[in-house]
Amino acid sequence: VHILKKRLGKHGETIWHFANGRNADAVTPEPAENKGYGNSVTTAQDVVTHQQAYQVLLSLCETVASRMRKDNKCGSCVAIHLRTNEFHHFSHQTMLTGATNITSEIFDAACRIFDEAWDGVTPLRQLGVQMTGLPTSLISSLTCFPA
Repeated sequence: VHILKKRLGKHGETIWHFANGRNADAVTPEPAENKGYGNSVTTAQDVVTHQQAYQVLLSLCETVASRMRKDNKCGSCVAIHLRTNEFHHFSHQTMLTGATNITSEIFDAACRIFDEAWDGVTPLRQLGVQMTGLPTSLISSLTCFPA
């Protein structure tokens, strides 16, 4: 521990404790509540048309919305993440007028911001959809559709 602390400072001591199974953090019986829901996929082939991209986005939106409905959650911020076949990454997001977990509403927003973000020419290899802006109050979550 002295050598690690001398070379790495306080982080060296922390690393030594972790390596020896020592951790002072409290054990929490339940995982923390989700701050958002998302899903992404790396496609087997380049996505080069809007129609191909919309098919991928629909699948991703359904997965995200289904998980949100299962947890009785809604979100008001839709984000898409795109990665080209040359590993350039860009994203775009929009706020909805209200919180939702309905696939078609998430998909409509995702397609709208996708059209704004993608030039229609650059081949895409990875697409992702994320929902955030989850209401914390019970009243605002009552409008969610359950699973």
